Amino acid sequence: MRADLINGLDELAMSYTHTREILLGGQVWGEGAPAAMYHGVLLDGRLAGHWTYRRDSRDRPAQILTHPLWEWSGAERSAVDLAVAQFGAFVGGPVAWV
Repeated sequence: MRADLINGLDELAMSYTHTREILLGGQVWGEGAPAAMYHGVLLDGRLAGHWTYRRDSRDRPAQILTHPLWEWSGAERSAVDLAVAQFGAFVGGPVAWV
């Protein structure tokens, strides 16, 4: 199982309208203007939820908050945990998943 945390402006979510159904798998990206900009959690290439982050006092990402579209299994949660750790490595410091 693979999890990816994609930016809400990623071309997979925003640009390719003729193939977006493959990503969404019948799910709705979001409702209304704010939801259209949510970041996406992908599990094996399909939309499984949304995520955002909170910054610390130094303005660096410190916490990832997820909003699953269903209750994730243990394997799905493990994959998201790894993706959060990879995000932490990308931003240069540990990021907690809450």
